[in-house]
Amino acid sequence: MHRPLWQPLAAGAVLAGLTILVIAQARRRPYLAVGWLWYVGTLVPVIGLVQVGTQSMADRYTYVPLVGIFIMAAWAAADVAARWRRRWVVLVAAAAIVAALAVAARVQVGYWRNNDVLFQRDLEVVGNNAVVQFNLGASLMKQGRNSEAAAHFAEAIRLDPADMASYGGLGYILQKQGRYEEAVACYRQALQFDPNAATTHCNLGVVLESQGRREEALLHYREAIRLDPATSGARFNLAALLMSLGRADEAAACYREELSLNPGNLEASRNLGLALVQAGRPAEAIAFLEEAVGRDPGNAGARGGLGVALASAGRNEEAAIQLREAVRLDPGLAAAQMNLSLVLVAQGKTAQAATHLYEVMRLRPDWPDPPDQLARIRATDPDPAIRNGSEAVTLAARACALTGRRNPVYLDALAAAYAEAGRFLDAARTAREAAALAASQGNTGLAARAEAARQLYEAGRPLRRSP
Repeated sequence: MHRPLWQPLAAGAVLAGLTILVIAQARRRPYLAVGWLWYVGTLVPVIGLVQVGTQSMADRYTYVPLVGIFIMAAWAAADVAARWRRRWVVLVAAAAIVAALAVAARVQVGYWRNNDVLFQRDLEVVGNNAVVQFNLGASLMKQGRNSEAAAHFAEAIRLDPADMASYGGLGYILQKQGRYEEAVACYRQALQFDPNAATTHCNLGVVLESQGRREEALLHYREAIRLDPATSGARFNLAALLMSLGRADEAAACYREELSLNPGNLEASRNLGLALVQAGRPAEAIAFLEEAVGRDPGNAGARGGLGVALASAGRNEEAAIQLREAVRLDPGLAAAQMNLSLVLVAQGKTAQAATHLYEVMRLRPDWPDPPDQLARIRATDPDPAIRNGSEAVTLAARACALTGRRNPVYLDALAAAYAEAGRFLDAARTAREAAALAASQGNTGLAARAEAARQLYEAGRPLRRSP
């Protein structure tokens, strides 16, 4: 902020004049010199010779210096009262001043009851200000009041187009609202002003991944980790994305790095075990996860991971024990319920598996795997008491709808469901669709199985799972 030259010159002259006056009065009124020198001396460190933060001045900077002014006022009042017969006037005046200050303090404290009131008061006092608008937006965002927060972030950007933090806040809200292109634009603008913002790189990676731009997301996750190796969120996101890309060894390396930084992170331990399973190293995964369970036997996630590792090694009885314990410890752990159902299916305990699959569908209605697996049980189980063709069709259709009919695995289950319901023409047509889609995706094994099933359906025969 530019100030006219006369202002600092006038301020300097006033300071010099007051200093000379109190020194001249030092013998007769030493309290003036003590108070003034206290005020000036303690004010020097906070007058902005070296500015800290964005603010150039703040009320809190005067708390200690004003002790000196109060010394001057208190002793001056006592000095006057000692020479004045009507001391009661001084006492009344002092009481009135204290009462007025108490009222003012009560009013002022009311502005500090929460962030929203405080920042609204800031706007009243200092006028429209980018810093205050950002702070108010951040406060509202923490409360989930995203639409209101977005308006304040946008206003902060209007006032200060280089406000990187407000771009980041606005981008996060747009991301939550599913407005991905706008969120990407905000995050990229924020990085223009601060390319070293690790959190912004991580958030941009999340949006890009949501758009299917996975290679770009990988770059931003890696950059976030490079800028701030302690950014666990970016490392977990990177590892999960690598897992989805089938790059399990690289994902395992990410989790190992996380564990080197945070040895007690059991979530990383569990995920590392799952990555090792996907990488085809179940023995290593089992040993690792057994150690994790030993460190914290009550950790449902670690037990669930150990169950998956044991199942991948064909040790289904032990796997079921671990997964049942995981579900007991945390009934809301959908992944453990799902994995337990798969183990039970492998053991031929499909009725028990169905119970867990229904629970997973309740916990995660947006997850296509549970209705797909349940549809297969209802369509192909060797026990006629368990099969139900119409329910199988409903379940398989749900899985296909959740994936836009772009997953051949779910189409294959829908074809089997149609056959169990006696709709063999629909079954053959859907099996043909599944085979073609699988072949286009390079899944030759599934394509061959779907084609074989098609021939079965055209012959008027349903598909049955071996007992």
